[in-house]
Amino acid sequence: MRKFGGLSAVLCANTDNQRRFALVDCNNFYVSCERVFRPDWEGCPVAVLSNNDGCVIARSQEVKDMGVAMGAPYHTVRGQLAQAGAIVVSSNYTLYGDMSARVMRVLADYAPTIEVYSIDECWLDWSGLSTAEINTRASAMVRAVRRMTGIPVSVGIGPSKTLAKQMNRWVKKQPLDKTNGFMDWATVEDPESLLSACAVGDLWGIGRRLQATLERMGIRSALDLRNAQPARIRQRFGVVVERIIYELSGFSCLDLEAVEAKKGIVASRSFGQPVETLNELSEAIASHTTRAMEKLRAQGSLAAYLAVFINTNRFAENQAQYSGRFGMRLPVATDDSMRMLRVARHCLECCYRPHFRYNKAGVMLADISSSRCEQTDWLTKGDGERQRVLMQTLDGLNKSYGSGSVFSAAQGIDRRWQMRRNFRTQAYTTRWSELPLVR
Repeated sequence: MRKFGGLSAVLCANTDNQRRFALVDCNNFYVSCERVFRPDWEGCPVAVLSNNDGCVIARSQEVKDMGVAMGAPYHTVRGQLAQAGAIVVSSNYTLYGDMSARVMRVLADYAPTIEVYSIDECWLDWSGLSTAEINTRASAMVRAVRRMTGIPVSVGIGPSKTLAKQMNRWVKKQPLDKTNGFMDWATVEDPESLLSACAVGDLWGIGRRLQATLERMGIRSALDLRNAQPARIRQRFGVVVERIIYELSGFSCLDLEAVEAKKGIVASRSFGQPVETLNELSEAIASHTTRAMEKLRAQGSLAAYLAVFINTNRFAENQAQYSGRFGMRLPVATDDSMRMLRVARHCLECCYRPHFRYNKAGVMLADISSSRCEQTDWLTKGDGERQRVLMQTLDGLNKSYGSGSVFSAAQGIDRRWQMRRNFRTQAYTTRWSELPLVR
């Protein structure tokens, strides 16, 4: 029996009445989203670039096998990719977000409780199911996601989140015909060999800094960490690493978490080309403010603070440098984009300085509260019903006809400051004019 956090837990072998978690991870997600609408790219090397086509942020297996590293600057690997006949595309976040939502809707049909962990990962709670039921459900789920969305997924299953995460890593290294896309800790014949082959730095929640310290203590593998003394680890690293010991032993310390409203929302982008004039900066800030307010309304919140920040390119050593920031607190929280656009313009005018070449700008919303608990005062007028209806109408139109279909004139039309996306594919699922053609 081990004690943890005032609780006693008996660590025993896997049984059917233990907690059972599944981690579903979309394989090479950005690349897979592109291949759904370009099946002729299947089997071809595909790389997805970051904002302004700067770095490689997603790689097909073929590109990984070429030795192209994650985050590699595009200009350093352009020749290598071209020589291999690789397909290079700009990031298409609107498409990826919509495809993610479709995948999550399918996954929600296979578990009573899910936790959307990231754009391409989701936790499922399968506690109470037998091993046979879990394996049947996992196999059916993998096939359903592929059939209904076109996205391939890998599923790791374990009695704790940490073991499920490791099973997910291991299943990706196995041939699909041997695993059918999932692996369950309960069916592993030699679990200690798997833990022994896993470097401690590859564990979820460890990272490079902790890895170096742990290795100096003789803890080099996941098995070493599992067998370490919890009290010693807690004294040296705190409760977070101690939890990992128990999780590796099959005791669940981490439950599914409810998706909470964000306490701060940031919208920013680097410019496709340097910006100097106040008017162009104002258009960019208006666009970022609009996007941030859309996120705010989507989670049913209000914001009472907005800050604007503008930066020059710190890597351009031959240019004059400046970083400006100005924030303003509102007397009454709001979710009205039009009201926040006026605040954002005032903040920009307060921090703008002429004769600088700016390469990035953004806004941050803070002091966020629920729209169900709106607090006003008798001196300040809050959002009226007309403003609420207007915002609902704008959001509805942009959801139906594609993001940016209806926008404020403050956002401008020319938008020369927009980031470079020279290789972007179509918004296949969110814009009528870019729907895929079937011949």
